[in-house]
Amino acid sequence: MPGTQLTVTLSGGDVADARAVVRALEGSFGAPDELPGDENATVRTATFSAAAEGASGRPAPAPSGGGQEGGRLSAPVTVTVQGTPEAVARAG
Repeated sequence: MPGTQLTVTLSGGDVADARAVVRALEGSFGAPDELPGDENATVRTATFSAAAEGASGRPAPAPSGGGQEGGRLSAPVTVTVQGTPEAVARAG
């Protein structure tokens, strides 16, 4: 849907945990504009925009591999999502 955007804010854990959470969302939103990467940050963000979706409005398929084994995180992570009501509902 045009104008669909989701911003994800992550705190806790390390950069690998933030990337694992973002990769879990790729199945619904496609690739983010950029993966979290700052090792020294205490809060990391990723943005998914409508451009990441296919022309049909369906989400892009999730990439295979590259995530943490079994989806386990090294520490608790707090995730906050902001965006259109549709995008937030889809993230849930």
